[in-house]
Order: sequence, then structure tokens, then C-alpha cells
Amino acid sequence: MTEPTDEQKLDFANKLFQFTDEDNDGAITFDEFRTLRDRLIAQFGEQASDLAPRSEDHYQAKFDSIDVDQDGKVTREEFLDDILHFLK
Repeated sequence: MTEPTDEQKLDFANKLFQFTDEDNDGAITFDEFRTLRDRLIAQFGEQASDLAPRSEDHYQAKFDSIDVDQDGKVTREEFLDDILHFLK
């Protein structure tokens, strides 16, 4: 299997952002972030089981680390910076 190209990674990250931004306002709230976690657990079950036992504080800390300007919302730019770093 070949490694995804940077363009494919960017496309995936943008689609994931759109999927997570339920109200299409251009930002992800903590509730939308939590919903993504719940959807991943529902979709992938045991493969995503390491998501389930984490505390709410853990998810809030991760959200806060992505929300660079600490305005309570993760913008597309903040999200892409984080996810593309993860996908390297």
C-alpha cells in the first residue's frame, strides 16, 4: 500500500472538518468535537476503544490544545494544522 500524498491528506483533513462542523459555521465547538469522538466509537467499535475510556477532561484538554487562540472554537486552520501534523 502506498503512502497517501500531501494532497490526499489535506483532502481527508478538510472532509473530516466538514463532517465535524455540524452547523457549517466554519468552526468546531467542543460539543461537535465530542460528537466526532462518539461517531468514531460507534463506527469503529473496538478499533476506537482507546477513545472511550478517556475522561471528559482529557477531551477538553485535547480540544484546548487545538484551539490555539483559546476562543472556544476550533477554526479550519487550527484543525488542519493539528490533523496534518498528526498525519505526517
